[in-house]
Amino acid sequence: MTIQTALPFPKTFGHPLSGEDREEQKRLLEDDDLSNVAIAARVSKGVVTLSGTVPNAKLRDRALEIARGAPGTGTVESRIEVDVAATKQVDR
Repeated sequence: MTIQTALPFPKTFGHPLSGEDREEQKRLLEDDDLSNVAIAARVSKGVVTLSGTVPNAKLRDRALEIARGAPGTGTVESRIEVDVAATKQVDR
């Protein structure tokens, strides 16, 4: 299965994506709120690590909510950064 998006995926920690990574990435891309932001998901031994940059905390929290709801997820680690400058531009 190939997941296509207009946005490039963020760095994937130098490792190829596993099937679990692709499934988690797919869940994020299918969400209407997150479909236009680039968030990478890595899964290892039940731990989901999310990384990327989003324009506001609401989108970060939504990504975490989706990851926590995935089957087999034990822990979710966030490396998602909120770009405050982008948030101020959007609010204008």
